[in-house]
Amino acid sequence: REKLPVGTYFADWVSPQARRAFESAYGEVLVPTTLDSVLQAQAERIISQALKRHGGYLHATQAALVAMRPDGRVLVMVGGDDYKVSQFNRVSDAQRQPGSAFKLFVYQAALRSGMTPDSLVLDAPLTIADWSPKNHEGHYANREIHLRNAFAGSSNVAAARLAQQVGRAAVVKAAQDMGVEADFPNDLTLALGTTPMTLLELTAGYAGVAAGQFPVTPYGVPQVRVAPARQLPRAERDGLLDLLRAAVTFGTGNVANVSQYAYGKTGTTQDYRDALFVGFVGDMVIGVWVGNDDNSPMNGVAGAGLPAEIWRDFARFAMNRGAVRVNGRQIGLAPVAPRPAPVEEIDPLAVPQVDGAVPPIDGQATPVAPAAPAAEPAPSVTPPAAAQPPF
Repeated sequence: REKLPVGTYFADWVSPQARRAFESAYGEVLVPTTLDSVLQAQAERIISQALKRHGGYLHATQAALVAMRPDGRVLVMVGGDDYKVSQFNRVSDAQRQPGSAFKLFVYQAALRSGMTPDSLVLDAPLTIADWSPKNHEGHYANREIHLRNAFAGSSNVAAARLAQQVGRAAVVKAAQDMGVEADFPNDLTLALGTTPMTLLELTAGYAGVAAGQFPVTPYGVPQVRVAPARQLPRAERDGLLDLLRAAVTFGTGNVANVSQYAYGKTGTTQDYRDALFVGFVGDMVIGVWVGNDDNSPMNGVAGAGLPAEIWRDFARFAMNRGAVRVNGRQIGLAPVAPRPAPVEEIDPLAVPQVDGAVPPIDGQATPVAPAAPAAEPAPSVTPPAAAQPPF
């Protein structure tokens, strides 16, 4: 197919920002942007290859990926599988349910109320009014568990209980503080991520945790950057990092555990219509969505599956390229240990050759057999020339 310029979805999204930044300029203007062309090209390859390899049998026809710095500097924007086929930007324009990826804000509200990752919440069936949320595949601990474990295991009933305890308004405020502007329902179903929103604003909410500042406003032209207005309280941020790290270490997001500095959360909506993984490694914040434009169900695609694998593959590439930093220091993948040097096998029953006389036994010297004469070298034979092929 005809080669397209890198960053077509990004260019569409950034154009209004460029006009605002340079509206007073005349003539042709060279607009600097935040796009990283190498990371962009690799993200497009990862998305395309993942859908070609798995999309058919999983009934997953589209995917999107956005990567930004914690301050909102957008480096990568892949709004779909193929810009030539569809220019609709599934990063910035598609309103999709985030599923359990929204639980970050439910737990944030719980931390603000005085809870900690070590606080307890009951993981057992419950009914709130006429709503009875269910855990995935009906698995319950049927006892109180730590918030850390409830978040890592993505317990739906635990999230619903926390929302009931802190109140709907506290959950909405946490999400809005982090930059999520959506039309939230008037009931507690919002705790399970039933509110449609864009992947861009959801990822920006996670960027606020990485930055320790909020709200984070994504930008593609440096001149229009808006700095976050407020600092996350230390205890609140530490608690959120604890939860996000637990999800990656021993929870549903384990596939994305590319580094000790990796944090994230899975998201899966009803009937597998949307699957997400959102998180960050070092100073690289990444959001991935997989689904279908017609909102049809996929074949069992959960956030822990294809989205987490796409997220992992992109994060690994960024780390290998030196594009990920922690406290100003580049971090990469752990080096592969070199293969051990081959060790010559020794037959433990073999008798070693001994030069000279063998030590005496009972005072008698043991004669040594003379060495066999060296064999005559075989005469060299020049092999006949190989027959030429008949073509």
